[in-house]
Order: sequence, then C-alpha cells, then structure tokens
Amino acid sequence: MDVDQKFYFMEMNTRLQVEHPVTEMITGTDLVEWQIKVASGEALPLKQEQIPLTGHSFEARIYAENPSNNFLPDPGTLSYLSTPRSEANVRIDTGVQQGDEISMFYDPMIAKLVVWNRDRQSALDLLAKALREYHIIGLNTNTEFLINLARHPSFASGDVHTGFIAQHHNELFPESSAGAESLSQSILAQTALALLLRQQEINLKKKNAGNSDPFSESLPLRFMFASFFIDLSTENQNTHARVAKTSNSSYSLTLVSNGDESQVDANLTDWSIRDNVVQLSGSLNGDPFQCKAVFIGDTLHLFYEDGRYEHKLVPSFARETKETAFGDLTFDSFGKVVEVYCAEKDEVKRGDILLAIESMKQEHRIVAPYDGVITEIFYASGEQFPPDTPLIAMEPKKRD
Repeated sequence: MDVDQKFYFMEMNTRLQVEHPVTEMITGTDLVEWQIKVASGEALPLKQEQIPLTGHSFEARIYAENPSNNFLPDPGTLSYLSTPRSEANVRIDTGVQQGDEISMFYDPMIAKLVVWNRDRQSALDLLAKALREYHIIGLNTNTEFLINLARHPSFASGDVHTGFIAQHHNELFPESSAGAESLSQSILAQTALALLLRQQEINLKKKNAGNSDPFSESLPLRFMFASFFIDLSTENQNTHARVAKTSNSSYSLTLVSNGDESQVDANLTDWSIRDNVVQLSGSLNGDPFQCKAVFIGDTLHLFYEDGRYEHKLVPSFARETKETAFGDLTFDSFGKVVEVYCAEKDEVKRGDILLAIESMKQEHRIVAPYDGVITEIFYASGEQFPPDTPLIAMEPKKRD
C-alpha cells in the first residue's frame, strides 16, 4: 500500500530462480549454501556492499524442442549425449544422461549451460563454443538456434527486445547444411575419412575375434587397400569419393559430385576411435578442421565446427583397381558363388543384392555400393573363387 492507500501485488518466489547460476558466476557465491545456512539460523555470509560483480555470464537452456516448428516440445530418447567439459567458467546443471527419455509430461529442459568471461563478447564467444560441443542425437534441440543467437551482432550489442526473433528470423533460422542443395567439400571429406577409420577399426576387431562375416556390421566390407571408392550420395547430390592413403596420417581424396571433380589433401594430426564414435582433427587442403562422427544404426551423425550433418550409410565399400575406373566388388576369403541376381548391363540401385556367396559354411551377400551399371560378372553360380578376387565390376550410373 502506498501513501495514497492504493494496493499493489508483487509475486514473491521464496526459492532460487532457474537463473541463479548467473548470479553465482558473477559474484563468486554459492546461493544454495547461503540458503541452507539461513534456514539453519545463521546470518547471511556477506552484506550487499561486500558482494563483488565481476565479468559477464550467460545461461542457455538446452531444450528438447523444435525451434523451426514454433519451438514446440520434441520428446524422445537421448540416443547419444556428449557435453562440453565442465570448468571454472563453464557450468552444466542437468538431471539426465544418455539413454534417458525426455517425456511429453514434463518440462523438456535437458540442461542449463552457464558460462562466464571477462566481458559480454568474450562470454558470448565461450557460450557459442560450448553450445557447439553439446552433441545430442535422438530428438530435436534448440542448440543451433542458441548458437545463431549468441553470434548475432545485435544480440551481442544488447539490442534485444520482444520482437527480436521475428526481426532477425532469416539470420536465426538459416538453411541447414543437411538440407542444402549441395554439401561442401569439407563436409564430404570429413564424412569419407570418418567412414574409413571406422571401417579400419571394425576390420581389426573382426580379425582379433576371428570373425569372418563381413556383413556383421552395416559398414562397408573392405578397407586395407591403397585406394577406395565410397558412395556419399544424398537425395540432392550424386557424390562419390576415391581415397588413397599417402602416408600414415595423410590421404588424397578425389570427390566427384554431380559430374564435377575436386581434389582434397587431408592430413590428420589426431584421431581416436571409441565404440561407435570417431573423432578427427587435422587439415584439409591446409585449412584446419576437427569433427566427431557418431555411428548409430544406419546413420553417420557428423558434428563439425559449423554445424552437423546426417549421412545414411551404404553397406559396402568397393575396392578401386587399375583395370576399372571405379572399382570391382571383392570378398576377402575363399568362397563359392551360390546365386547371381544381376546380369551385365543391368542398372542397379545401391543396396541391391548382386550375389549370394558361401564362405566358411556361412552365406553372405554382395550388394551394390552405389547406383550404377554392371559391366562384368567374373563368376557364375557354383564357381569357386580365391580371396580378394574381383567378383563383379560396375560403374556409377551417368546422370541425365
């Protein structure tokens, strides 16, 4: 009630607000500890004039939602979850882990990401970097939107208002690389390198386990050669990569995309493979890069410095030889052809079964690694073949 006898009502939440980590970051205090002490009858540890205000802090709420669909919640399972490293100036408050379900019955918040730095721009730069290191698969999130927001110059200058999103809609919702008309040379090269290193790890595990079944994994069959053919085609882009290993950590990639050919020299300075995750860093034509590839089901999820890309896997590699432009399909053990499902000059789609073969009392399938044309079949039904011998030759289908 004021001096004129008028009543005013003010909401009071006698609890910590969801933004309280920002206060803790810039004051160096622990408000939860204070709350417990006061509840126990102790005095407040500091007076107002004793509390410092240092630097800038931002809190970003990581939500299971679809910003492109009016920010509607997007419940689902966290099939893969990897967060930035928690440090003195990077804080993560969360209550979920990989494999948990974000239910439709509760708030879809996955975590609160809080950063601190000496000034506003430095704090925003750190926020964008930490958001880029937040890798989530299984549902839609708002991380890309938050990155675009943190990098927007008007937001950095503090020119923020209730119409901000509508005013800057095109900048905050740019067309994603996964849906773009064509993928960049860098994304294609990173995808190819991740596939090669992942296949090398699979082959090594098979060898150590004595497993001769090359189709026990969804990835391609052959890796241990000097040159490889990989199909990287998408709905919008017919792309193939020919990759040659030039040293222990260097590769030469020839990318053929919609008829255009380009060359990429890749040098890996660091890489690691753990379970279904491949992490790479190095340079492509002299430009530095780093990325993470996560293999789940029949999809490679590539997280790179400026975004993410999903690539549907083709279930076989084709080895390139001197005799054929794009490669013969081979098998790495003695075997016998059980059935031939194609003929010379047949047009086939990637994934089509071309041969059924028998090896070590097990039946295997040879499938087309890309859309193409059968140019030669080397063995008929019932015939035996030695290891690493071409079984079928094919070439990519020419685009109209």
